[in-house]
Amino acid sequence: QFGKWKGLRESTDREIVWPPMVIVMNTLLEKDEDDKWLGMGNQELLEYFSDYAATKARHAYGPDRDTWQNRRVPFLPGGKRQLYGFLARKEDMETFNRHCQGKSRLKYEMRSHNEMVVAQMKQMSEDNQQLNYLKNKVVKTEQRSKVVEETLGVITQKLRETMEENIFVRSKAKEKHSEYEEEMKSQEKFFHDQIENIHKATEDKESEFERLLQEERAKARQCDVDSGTTENRRLRKEQVQRFIECQVKDVQ
Repeated sequence: QFGKWKGLRESTDREIVWPPMVIVMNTLLEKDEDDKWLGMGNQELLEYFSDYAATKARHAYGPDRDTWQNRRVPFLPGGKRQLYGFLARKEDMETFNRHCQGKSRLKYEMRSHNEMVVAQMKQMSEDNQQLNYLKNKVVKTEQRSKVVEETLGVITQKLRETMEENIFVRSKAKEKHSEYEEEMKSQEKFFHDQIENIHKATEDKESEFERLLQEERAKARQCDVDSGTTENRRLRKEQVQRFIECQVKDVQ
């Protein structure tokens, strides 16, 4: 009793019409005086399906698909006609081409559904994933770039402030150096002038001492001539010697 059932098909692939085509029903409206059908034109049909990026429209008048034949709903509430469309199968294309009166047959081929649809959808999914990955990577890169830019801005500002501070410090140091140089020059001039004054005062005292000494010597010689006693000469010499010593101390 086992082995009487069969599961899913080993292959889920099937053939489809390529390029994809849609059969649209209920485009006829009425007959004219010559008993010819009037209805929706090709351009009008394309405009109705503009959201689907349809590229071309053709008309054929003949049998419909079974679904449309068995369940016709030609009118909507209010009187507007209901368009009915479906993806064309091989038999639909054969029927359509059979009823294209005086027109070239629509060219198509039967291709693998897995190859033309499933594989493409998988590729689109992979492309979308790759696109999302790249978008996220770009966002992260932009975020990192923004952080780096902000950090660089902070560092640049700090560097600018440091450079300005260094310029200020160098300027102050230069000012202080100039002040110290001026002060040193002023002190050097002051001490030089003091030394010059001391030298001049010493020279003046020496000159005065030499003059007074010459006068005392002259007086002593004169006294030696005028005074004949030995005691007077001795006293006079002592007086002159004390005078000399006193003048030497003054000079020192």
